[in-house]
Amino acid sequence: MIMKRILLHSMLSLLVLNSLQAQQRSSNELSELVKASFVYSPKLAEARNAELLAADKLRLVELNARPDFNADMTYAYVMPKIEWPINGQKVQFAPVNSLNGFVSGSYVLADFGRQKAALDRARNEQLSQQHTREVSELGIAYQVAQLYYQLLYTRKSIAIQDTLIHVLKESLRVAENQFQNGTALEIDVLSIRSTILNEESRKTEFVSLLHKQEIMMQYATGKSVSEGGEMRWVSPLVSATSDTINPTIKLQIDKLQQSKLEVAAAQLKTRPLVSLRGTMGTRNGYLPLVNDLRFNYQAGVGLSVPLYTGGKIQQQIQIQKRLATQQQLALSTLKKDLERDLNMAEEELRASREKEARLPSQVLLAEKVVEVARSKYRNGTGLYLEVITAGSALQKAYLNQLQAQYQVCLAQLEIARLKGTKFW
Repeated sequence: MIMKRILLHSMLSLLVLNSLQAQQRSSNELSELVKASFVYSPKLAEARNAELLAADKLRLVELNARPDFNADMTYAYVMPKIEWPINGQKVQFAPVNSLNGFVSGSYVLADFGRQKAALDRARNEQLSQQHTREVSELGIAYQVAQLYYQLLYTRKSIAIQDTLIHVLKESLRVAENQFQNGTALEIDVLSIRSTILNEESRKTEFVSLLHKQEIMMQYATGKSVSEGGEMRWVSPLVSATSDTINPTIKLQIDKLQQSKLEVAAAQLKTRPLVSLRGTMGTRNGYLPLVNDLRFNYQAGVGLSVPLYTGGKIQQQIQIQKRLATQQQLALSTLKKDLERDLNMAEEELRASREKEARLPSQVLLAEKVVEVARSKYRNGTGLYLEVITAGSALQKAYLNQLQAQYQVCLAQLEIARLKGTKFW
């Protein structure tokens, strides 16, 4: 008795260990598939490049705060010669060969917030591109995970078909023996064979679907799904916290912030601009020796004040304010839609779990009915129709259980997507 308990305990421990190992293997495998899809996805490559482009634009805006210097050189042949007689002598007022070489520089001394506004917009654009990449990653990961669970579902459906076909073939063997002994009718044998052919045709459809799903997975990730995966939701490697936000919400917040920054930038157009300018170089044309090159320089301060623009700046400000209001309304709509979808997904998860909890007992009952029907048929006290009916009921029970597990996985996957949880 003690040995039996020890053996039973060992078997249960082994089953639990195998189940945990299978779930861990599924978790690692799904994570690897998702990460591999990131490398394969051209859409994600485009998002990464856009993120780098935003960083380059930010660097350009930062460089705009630096002064500008230019080197120029000009030559002009001037005819007719500009000269005038004075005291009996011709005095030349301009050179025939005009030469001018100089270095000029300019620097914005005070822009009254324009540079800071440009930096804020560039930084927000960079953040927006980062969130765009996160949206793409979450979408690709969601699609790969969906395909992963669809593939597992198809594989396990094939295994269920194999179980049913095995039961039917055992019944066919009994029916053929009984027919040879004269205790069964030929129609029994033919009916079971027909049922086996139908179930094998259905298996062929599942196998074809599985091959298509494997091709899609290979195309999306460059990898294949190993055998033995469990139809169980993997625990997120990065758990959701109170600060976790769906990247779609983050992206919409970025758009709202960008609209507000555009309003501020439009308002700055009414402010003046103070700049420092100067040149230094050498040229000819100075009296009295107009042909001699002479060093020269100049420096000054420029002030630009918008006085009248015909109301265009005010209209631009009004347009940007309207756009900001539009983005705020879009954000509110998006939050409500996500809240609705999340509530529906949580309800789907609750119902699927409740259904999943009831199905093991139904499977055990169906298995028992199959055993009784097969035993009765072997002993000549049952009909082949009972075996077929029991086998169909068992198949339905297996499929219902698998379907419930599949729905639980999809519901949890949908919740992870809506919450913006990284499960890879």
